[in-house]
Amino acid sequence: MINSAHEIPCAACAKDNNSCCQDVEVYVTVNDVIRISKAGYVNFFSFELPSIIYAPSCNDPSWGKYVFHPDGSRRILLRKEEKKCFFLAENGCLLPLAIRPLVCRIYPYLFTDKEISGISNFCPISRMADSRRILERMGMAVENIKRWHAQLYREIEREEWERVGVRELAAE
Repeated sequence: MINSAHEIPCAACAKDNNSCCQDVEVYVTVNDVIRISKAGYVNFFSFELPSIIYAPSCNDPSWGKYVFHPDGSRRILLRKEEKKCFFLAENGCLLPLAIRPLVCRIYPYLFTDKEISGISNFCPISRMADSRRILERMGMAVENIKRWHAQLYREIEREEWERVGVRELAAE
C-alpha cells in the first residue's frame, strides 16, 4: 500500500480508494465550521440523521447529550461521489491539520468523553510495528491527541446554545 518511506499513510489509503474518509459521517463542531469557513470553504456540512453505526452510545453519554439534536440529527461534513468526505483528495485531506475537524485530527485514536483508548484496527497504521512513531511524524503525537480530545469535548458542550446560529449559517 505505502509506496515509499516518505509517503504519508493516509495519502496511500486515499489513492487506493480505501480510506477512513470514505463511507463515514464526520461530525463537525461549531468551531470546526468556523475554522474551515475562515479558510474559504462554504457549503461543506449539513444536518443529518445518523446511520445505525453512528447512533448515540451509552459508552459516551456526552456525545449523545450534546452532539445529537432533539430531532436526532447532527452536523456532519458533506460527502461526494462514493461517499467520500468533501475534503478527501487523491493525496489525502485537503485541509491543513490545524483546521481539520477535531474528530479527524484525533482519528485513528479511539475515544470517549472519559478516555483515549487505543488505535482503531480499521486504520492500516495500527498494524505497523512503529505505529506510534508514524503517527507522531504525521503531527499526531499523543500530547496533541490529548489536547484535541479535551478541545473536542469543550466544543461539543457548547452545542446547545450555538445550534440556532449554525443552522442559520448552513441555510445561507
